[in-house]
Amino acid sequence: MAKRYVITKPEEHLVHRTDSLQMVTQITKRPKWVVEQYINSDKLLDGWKIVDQTEVAS
Repeated sequence: MAKRYVITKPEEHLVHRTDSLQMVTQITKRPKWVVEQYINSDKLLDGWKIVDQTEVAS
């Protein structure tokens, strides 16, 4: 099962795709425990929307 995160900043039309939570923390400049609270949330983290698109192999 491969992790897949999509980090978008709608206001600036930025999109990042990564398989590493560490990369998400570098992009948002926030610690891991903060980032984890915003994954798949309706809330934005400093304008960033974080979505976990991990595909579950069936």
